Amino acid sequence: MNGTLTVEGSLTDLADAAGVLAAHFAQLKVRVSALTVGGYSVEGAKAVLHKLASPQRTVIELLVANGGHVSVHDVRVALGRQSADTLRGLTGPISKHVNRLIAQGVLPAGTLPPTVTKYDNTAGTQRAQRFWMESELVPVFEAALSAIAPHP
Repeated sequence: MNGTLTVEGSLTDLADAAGVLAAHFAQLKVRVSALTVGGYSVEGAKAVLHKLASPQRTVIELLVANGGHVSVHDVRVALGRQSADTLRGLTGPISKHVNRLIAQGVLPAGTLPPTVTKYDNTAGTQRAQRFWMESELVPVFEAALSAIAPHP
């Protein structure tokens, strides 16, 4: 029976671990590749993060810290906003920066923004309820965040 072992970490550490595995277990196929999900590599995610203003980066940090889901209440608390304050303007700039990075060739064509706003459409109003990031994308942005300086 065959299986797969998944280990996440820095490419340098993984390359070192792959060398040890290959040296001690010649029968194994050992391969190290960069983490890429949905068009985002760690370098691409870092490029997005470097473009963002503090509120947008905070949303991504919260999404990463919470496995890809965060409520508008938690976003408001983190941003120091009151419950009646609007959250307009948080995800639009992220989308614009992603599109610019695609145009510059930093991200591949077809890469979608890493954040999605989930809305409550009751009573004809469209109020944000939570923000969402695909769970597969969380480790990419987590690695990118750990590789760059924290924002003020």
